[in-house]
Amino acid sequence: TNTEPDNIKAALKAFLKEMYHLAENYTSDIRTQRDLVLGSTACALLLNYISADVGIACQKVANELNLSIEIAPELLSKAKSFVFKYKKHTEVDNILSWAYQYSNKILLCNDYSSTQFFTEQYMIQFLNSHLPDLKHAGKIVDPCCGGGNFLLECLEYICMSPDISKSDIINAAQKLYGYDIDDTIARIALISLKIKVISILYRHKYSLSLSLWNKIKTNIYASEKGNIGGSLDFTKNHRVLNIQENKVEPITTALGNADCVLTNPPFETVKGMNDTLKVFLRNNYPSSSCDTCVAFLYVISHILKKHGVCGIVTQNSWMYLQSFKSFREDFIDTYAIEYIL
Repeated sequence: TNTEPDNIKAALKAFLKEMYHLAENYTSDIRTQRDLVLGSTACALLLNYISADVGIACQKVANELNLSIEIAPELLSKAKSFVFKYKKHTEVDNILSWAYQYSNKILLCNDYSSTQFFTEQYMIQFLNSHLPDLKHAGKIVDPCCGGGNFLLECLEYICMSPDISKSDIINAAQKLYGYDIDDTIARIALISLKIKVISILYRHKYSLSLSLWNKIKTNIYASEKGNIGGSLDFTKNHRVLNIQENKVEPITTALGNADCVLTNPPFETVKGMNDTLKVFLRNNYPSSSCDTCVAFLYVISHILKKHGVCGIVTQNSWMYLQSFKSFREDFIDTYAIEYIL
């Protein structure tokens, strides 16, 4: 039987509080506590699908997270119990992204937590189903991917065919590109995407082993150096790191020329911005500098190839406020609007 989404989320919050209480026994550094708890949860998800040597599985997850401490058996055991309880839940593969968001609220250790919110599954599914030829797109980009929930749902959508081959499932992940300004959550997206591939293979009853982990190629990026604009700094001078390949390239190369952009950008008005971000937006997005979300509507037109398509969760004030009049005029000249809901 399935468990209602609200119940799994409430249970996850309670689980995380217990995990952080235990993590205090292994380190006093709250960021290391966070990564230890997230690593334990990720490893539990991986072992939910693959019967493998626990130590090797934990090491693969730890390497992706740059974890500086071994995953404790006590924490892993508790995480495995939680995953086992909810293993039949349709959104169990999303718990790592949720856990990151909830952890930042518990620990108060993240500079971006005010703009990091999980997008509900039904919203992403709606966007997926209303974008033409999404299954045939060669490059699908989320320029503010967070924990990767848009990318995970895209992968599910692309791999819907009941007779899809093992290689097609693995290769589908290579069509998905994500970037986040927060290096840690970008790593969470990478891990979640790999686990989602394994989850889909598991459902199709393909043979699974830990050797798959390195065969699944992802295109998840973070800035090589700190960058106030994140993917809003869509210039050749902004160099980003492909986390899995450890390869640095301009963000315009990494994310550009996309067939499709799917995203829920951060909503932040001038009231919540720091001064550095305000200056950046005024200098680079003068007609949309009042809200980061509106600035993303502009930059997405540069990420897309000609005739590319976009599905985006956005606020609606740009549609009527006088302060966005100039932006609206540019927007109408740039985009052909299919749906506004």
